[in-house]
Amino acid sequence: MGTVVLVVFEDAETAGVNTVGYFFFWVLAIVASFFRRGGNGVRIAAIFLAILEAFVALGSMGANSNVTDDDSPGFRIVRFSPGPFGLCAALVIVVLLCQGSAGRWFSRLRAQR
Repeated sequence: MGTVVLVVFEDAETAGVNTVGYFFFWVLAIVASFFRRGGNGVRIAAIFLAILEAFVALGSMGANSNVTDDDSPGFRIVRFSPGPFGLCAALVIVVLLCQGSAGRWFSRLRAQR
């Protein structure tokens, strides 16, 4: 939703840079569509993607902390990443998927069709 708001009120470049910051969340959304059918590998992939997004969020928080005023193009990508919201969301996803009940749910036997 934030990317759409950026397209309306800012410009397409800013929206594109914001989309890059949320890249691992986009991939995680695709992986989440396989939660019902997938096994433990889907859960591991989701945990891995959430951890990667947490690192991106930490990088964006550091870039937004006014430590540096670098305006190079590569630095802009980090500056528009998820920030504290992305870090909290990624940590919640990791904690929930690492619980024993989640492991049992993803390892359950599935009926053959």
